[in-house]
Formats: sequence, C-alpha cells, structure tokens
Amino acid sequence: LTDDLYHDRDPHWHPARDVLVFSSDRSPGHGRKGKYNLFTIDVGEAAERSVRQLTFGDHHDMQPAWSPEGARVAFTSDRDGFYDLYALPVAGDSVGTTQRLTRALTGVFDAAWLPGADELLFTGFEGARFHIHRLGLDSVAVESDSLASVRTVAAAVDSSWDLASLPDAGQVTRRTYRKRLSLDIAQSQISQDPVFGTSGGIQLGLSDVLGNDQYYFVLSHISGSNSGFFDGLNLVFGRLHLARQLNVGWGVFRLNDRLSSSFGRFVREKRTGAWAEMSYPFNRHDRIETRFTARHSDLDRQFEGRQLTGWLVSNHISFTHDTSLWISTGPLEGTRYSIGLGHTFDVKSSRPFHTTYFTDVRHYHRLGKRSSLAVRYMGLHSRGDVPEFFPLGGSWTLRGYGFRSLWGRNLVLANHELRYPLLDRFILAFPFGNIDLSALRGALFVDAGNAWNDGFGDWKGSLGAGARLGLGGVFVFRLDASRRTDFDSVDNNTRWDFFFGWDF
Repeated sequence: LTDDLYHDRDPHWHPARDVLVFSSDRSPGHGRKGKYNLFTIDVGEAAERSVRQLTFGDHHDMQPAWSPEGARVAFTSDRDGFYDLYALPVAGDSVGTTQRLTRALTGVFDAAWLPGADELLFTGFEGARFHIHRLGLDSVAVESDSLASVRTVAAAVDSSWDLASLPDAGQVTRRTYRKRLSLDIAQSQISQDPVFGTSGGIQLGLSDVLGNDQYYFVLSHISGSNSGFFDGLNLVFGRLHLARQLNVGWGVFRLNDRLSSSFGRFVREKRTGAWAEMSYPFNRHDRIETRFTARHSDLDRQFEGRQLTGWLVSNHISFTHDTSLWISTGPLEGTRYSIGLGHTFDVKSSRPFHTTYFTDVRHYHRLGKRSSLAVRYMGLHSRGDVPEFFPLGGSWTLRGYGFRSLWGRNLVLANHELRYPLLDRFILAFPFGNIDLSALRGALFVDAGNAWNDGFGDWKGSLGAGARLGLGGVFVFRLDASRRTDFDSVDNNTRWDFFFGWDF
C-alpha cells in the first residue's frame, strides 16, 4: 500500500469503507525529527491511494482505532508531555476538534472501542504493572485540545521530507585497515594438555575489531620455589589467526612446574620453548586441532634420583565437540568433550620420552530455567621412558584435597554438581551509588578420583556445597565447603576451597 522511506505503523481499517488510518513520520514539518502524526489512505478499487493527514504537531500520535460507526478515531498522543488518550471526529474529508479523554501521569495505550461507540478499553500503567481499564465516554468531561493546530479538512500530502543526497562515490576515500586491539576478557584460567599438563593462572585476551587476530597472555606462579619469586613465575604468550576456516596460531612460554605428594616426593620441570598450531572447525560445534611444540626441558625427579636436561619435541592432536550454553558463572546446558594424544621425544638421542592420552567429557542436564546437573569424567594416562605426571587436588579438580597433593602418570576424575539459583540479584548500596554483583548461585557436589603410578589404591572422594558469585561475566568467585570420604565413611573435618574462575 505504501512504498517509500517513511515509517508507517499501527494501521486500522475503517468499519464501512476501504480506508486505513495509520501513524507515520511522513509529516513535512516534524517527521524528519522523528515525530509521528495520523494519516488516512483510501485503498478502494477506484481510489488513487492518496494519503491525507489528520493530525499535525510536534508530538507522537500513535495507535489509532476507528469507532464502530466510523465517525471518530481514538488514539494515544504525548502532545502534553504524557501519553494520554484522545479522540478525533472524522467525517469524510472533514475532521473536528481533537478531544482529550484522559489525564494520566503513567501513560495510556492501545485503545479499543466497545460496541455502542460510547466505551473504550485501554492499557494503563499503575502499581508497577500494566492493567486493562474501561472508560465510558458519557462520564468523561471531554476537553478540547488547544495545544495542536486544528484543521477542519484533512490535508492531502503533496510532499514530505526526504533524505539528504549521499556524496558522490568518487569522493569516498579508501583507507588501509589498521588493527586496533582491545581487551576482550580478563579471567582465571585452567587447562589440561598432553604437552603442558595441568596449568592455570590469570589470562588476558585481546582482539581486533573484526576478531580475526586474537592475542592472549597467561601469568601464574608456583609457590614454594626455593630459587626465588622470579624462578617460580610462569609466562605464556600466544596469537591465534581466525581470518580463514583453517585457524593458525603460535606462541612462546616459560613454565616452572613443581609436583609434590603428601610423602614429600617432588618432581620439578623447567620448560622454555615455542609452539605452532592449527585448528580446523568442521562446523560450529566440532573441530580438530594439532600442535607442534619445541622446548628446552630441565627435569629433576628427586624421588627417582635422576635429572634430565635437553631439547624435546612434541606432536599433539585432539578432537573437540562443544554445544554448551553458558550463563555468568559457567555452563548450564549442553555437552562438551575432548579426546586426544601427544607424543614427545628427545631431539639429541631421538629417544621417545612419553606418549600421553587424555579424555575429558562434560554434560550439563538442564533441570529448569536456571538449574542443571553438571557431570565431568576425565581420564589421563602417560607411558614411556619418562612418563608425564598429572596433579590432582584443589578447587580445579578434586575438592577437599590439597592443591596438587596427589599425582601420578595415571589419573581418573568424576565430578557431579547440582547448580541452582540462590539470589537473583545481589546489590551493595553505598552513599555514592549501588554496585550490582549479579546473581548468586549455589552448588551441591560429589567428587571422586585418584592419581597413581602402579597400583590404583583407593578412591579419593569428597562431598559438599558451595556458592558462586559472577561479576559481569568476567570474574566468578567460588567458595566450596567439603568433607572427604572413602565412600564408606565421611570425615568430620570441613575443608574450604576459594577460587576465582568459572564452573567446569
């Protein structure tokens, strides 16, 4: 019916004629400023579909509705500063004086006539919610509108405002795209890798405006280093290029890893090197990844009485599937799993060091709109002349046990966690303003696992409860209280784990 650049909305058919009344910003005087007035268009077979203007003024006239006999149009307008209900008599091309029907501070909308033409239904905001109201016109002291110009004849719209002409294409200046990096995220991070093992720390992520280049920086520290603070400092810097379907990346690292058990046995490895990687996504949820790593390793196994130093080369391949749906504290629904292996050998002697296999499966079964049951099953195995050792314990893996207090070349872990909302909003009110700390969520969990070399031994377990507080999708504070169990009895001591990071 209309085909132009103007915004035509809220059409309503005349009850007896092929005429539409509608709201539009096509008014020559005020439409350019985003104001709306009422118009009619005759769409009969013999009509020329001419548009006529019914109301005029610097305001928003909207939601028109013909009365049952077609003699009046009720509509909403903000011509007095508030959205109120008005009525306009219309007889053919002649219009009467606009009449004000309501005076409401909170707004009146969506007028609808009842049979008989003397009553209206409308929506009004009252008591922090919307209600449907009924208005009898015979009980209303109708006021004539003196705030807008009164026209006794509907004016034909011969011309309306138009957009300014665009500059000539020859005047467009071509500029070279320059990457400007911005901070995307700052968070705590944990990962499991057949080459780097279990690692974590503070992660910073940056990218350009197109998202084609991503840079990330990870910083952590291994406490207990006897050689000073800087000797225990771990640094990782990497870049990932995503402009094509085949994603490529590279990075450098300096890692000082230290594993210990409750029996005082230590494994220390200092690693400095670089890597190159490729990732090929088959679709939105599945991808295959491969990585080549070269590093200088200084490995000290005090419990075995040997120290190994040299250049090592590792090749790693994995497949990842991810359909998880996240909220501010972590995944809520979907499935994630990753399987892979890595092989490491000594460059000088070409001697195989170790081969590592890993499986990590996670599923989130949604129980309600904001609650879910999360499960994780992880298995790690390393074999060879110098096998990799995997740590276990702490808030990252097995809660209720000391951080990295269990270790071995074999590891199994099972986590079951019920996640549910505690408080929808957590606001701290200060004299200078409020701080909204987002949702506070709770968790009930049962963990089981073990790390060993030759004999599995007994299952290590824990059970407990916790709370998670998300801060804008960037930081998550996690506090867990747990008690150890061997699944025959439960320990009486309660242990606390505090951690920054998303749920698994």
